[in-house]
Amino acid sequence: MYLIDICLKGDQVTEDQLTAHRQWFSRHFEAGDFLIVGPSKSRAQSGLILAR
Repeated sequence: MYLIDICLKGDQVTEDQLTAHRQWFSRHFEAGDFLIVGPSKSRAQSGLILAR
């Protein structure tokens, strides 16, 4: 398993890119590749993934 810490630079990301990014997360979560996906409360535009 892998713990992945992601942080996006908000000033360099468009709304269309965020939408595509969220769809990518959903696809992999539904496929079972990601066990946990969620936002980080400690940093804006960041999150954690627990992946196989």
